[in-house]
Amino acid sequence: MSGDSLSFKGIVISSSEYKDIDRLLSVLTRDLGLITIMAKGIAKMNSRHAFLSMSFVFCDFTVTKSGAFYYLKEASIIENNMGLSSSLEGMTVAYHMSELIRFSSFDNMPTEDLYELTNYAFYHLSHKPEDYKVIYAAFNWRLLYLLGFNKVYDYCDRCGEEFNTNSFLYVDIDNSHIVCQNCCSSYEKDRLYELPLVAVNALNYFIESDIRKLFNASVEDSLLKLLMSFTTIYAAVALERQITTLDSLSNLEP
Repeated sequence: MSGDSLSFKGIVISSSEYKDIDRLLSVLTRDLGLITIMAKGIAKMNSRHAFLSMSFVFCDFTVTKSGAFYYLKEASIIENNMGLSSSLEGMTVAYHMSELIRFSSFDNMPTEDLYELTNYAFYHLSHKPEDYKVIYAAFNWRLLYLLGFNKVYDYCDRCGEEFNTNSFLYVDIDNSHIVCQNCCSSYEKDRLYELPLVAVNALNYFIESDIRKLFNASVEDSLLKLLMSFTTIYAAVALERQITTLDSLSNLEP
């Protein structure tokens, strides 16, 4: 094992068992991307690093590296995001976000924006779990943008015209193209995803907003449900994964 130490900040995306008292931590970092850290002995009673067994904590890490693995030397909490544990909806959305990150491929792309997005998302979800719907939709869409799966919708991809105030728009999820009512045939309307302009404007905000303000968006509940459904279907197609989070959230409703 190399004797050189490396220090950085990171977010624990997941923690899994490895042998009896060791854990493998999946940690998202600003510069190294998503890495695996071997944390030996943290499941022992009275371990000073026991907090790393919990997902979603934001920490300072010091590690050494050997082969493909990083080995934990020291860690301290910056933000524990304990507010997540007070809300089943918040925890459900947090696990959803962590799964999307683990599903995604970040090869040949900078991860600084993803790191900032994830950090702010967990922090906001911990402090305002009642905002879980807008956090869910905004995180989905911003992540997909960072991965190159979507774009800002400013005009019809067929005629080039800007959208008028009362228009409905039609999105082809397979290629991210959007067409206006005038360009969309009755046949196409059956296979494309229909969105009102207000929903498209919200999606554009999710892409263009300063990350520090992203999750403060004020969106009506009926529109949020549409955005949650659309971004879930879009993410499932883009990442080629089945996503069941909305079913889980629906089961939590009274």
